[in-house]
Amino acid sequence: LPAAAQEVLLPAARVYTYRARLFSRALREFLMHAAARDLPVVVIKGLWLSLKVYGQANLRPGGDIDLLLRRQDVESAVNILEYEMGYGRWWEPLLDDRYYARHHLHQQRCNPGRGIWFEPHWRLDHPYTRLTVDYAAMLARATDGELLGQPVRELALPDLLLTLVIHLVKHAVYLPAVLQRPDLPRLLLADGMLVYFLDIAELLQ
Repeated sequence: LPAAAQEVLLPAARVYTYRARLFSRALREFLMHAAARDLPVVVIKGLWLSLKVYGQANLRPGGDIDLLLRRQDVESAVNILEYEMGYGRWWEPLLDDRYYARHHLHQQRCNPGRGIWFEPHWRLDHPYTRLTVDYAAMLARATDGELLGQPVRELALPDLLLTLVIHLVKHAVYLPAVLQRPDLPRLLLADGMLVYFLDIAELLQ
């Protein structure tokens, strides 16, 4: 790589490596507690993709740890975070749980330093879209797996692909309006969401 590119990329790579270490430690602890409670957990995006698809924990940047659970198990996951790990609502602007339940279909908890966030989801699509994803069937098709030396549930490949596509269209809401534009590649790069497309491409490959 040219020296100028290395000056930008190498410090970022060191940050990703450090964050991957912190996130891995936190996720491993959560999965240990979940296993002790016999709580089935699917880890989505982030560390799961890094380790299972990209092959290395620090190759894919991520800002939080996303989990997919049955709706009735979300409270147990939040209890693990709060009472077993000391995570909570440490960020003052964080809104009431009812807001996230209604508008985001997940809950949020962070460590006291606010460097690590967990998001236990029971759905992935936006509540105001017309997607009709059968999450109960998706979770029922999941199989036993392992991540960071701890038991997890792993989605079937078609379901995993579906979650990545849902994640992409949830964030890149402009896509239907620009798919035919000749400058589409420039728009994707400018948007900063290229990694979401790369997730899909890497999984398919």
